[in-house]
Amino acid sequence: FFAALGIKTNEINTFSNLAEEALINKKVFKPSKIYKCPRDLFFEQNPLINADAIFNAPKTSTIGVHMSGSNFAVTHELNRGLTPKALSHSFTKLLLDRLEKLDVNVIFFGTKKEVSELGIKEHQKLRIACDDEIIKNLSSVSQCNAFIGSDSAFKTMSSMLRIPTILLYSKEKNNFRDRMFISPYVKERVVYPFKYKDFSESEVNRMTAFIETTLPKLLS
Repeated sequence: FFAALGIKTNEINTFSNLAEEALINKKVFKPSKIYKCPRDLFFEQNPLINADAIFNAPKTSTIGVHMSGSNFAVTHELNRGLTPKALSHSFTKLLLDRLEKLDVNVIFFGTKKEVSELGIKEHQKLRIACDDEIIKNLSSVSQCNAFIGSDSAFKTMSSMLRIPTILLYSKEKNNFRDRMFISPYVKERVVYPFKYKDFSESEVNRMTAFIETTLPKLLS
């Protein structure tokens, strides 16, 4: 990932639970040694160029769809009794069915496991980006005219590329998330957020109505 961005790394620390994260923070984040990486709101230029066009239909809008977050984040949310930021399978299938009825192309971003569990297949207006190298999938986000997804790296990629993004995320309060990754983009009218409390029928209907009302405006 870092090599693809031209970033040299001296050390990489990974964790799979909160206890491991705490140990890494204690070891690594010492004020005398660490400077946190500055973060821009938008990319000055796209750092990930994918030369291979997924669709060869320039007059047809392409919509990106991503339903999930990291496995760690989802597990952590479930263990704490929170609403997962991953969109439900039933809602994702409904969304893809609705988009199929529109005159748009769709790139579905996900893991091979997610694609298998959903049982979706590629067709003329649907392509699946599920390469084992996430950097290749992220590079395809630039081919989208609009994006619909959960709170994830793919949503961050689309918003930093100034691609109009419909963000579907849970109502649980998260000041860091909102301050860094959502509110600035809402202010810039790049991200159009919808907060859901669960995936009940009434909430799914509200979410679907929001998408069907907002998406045409983003593509006009």
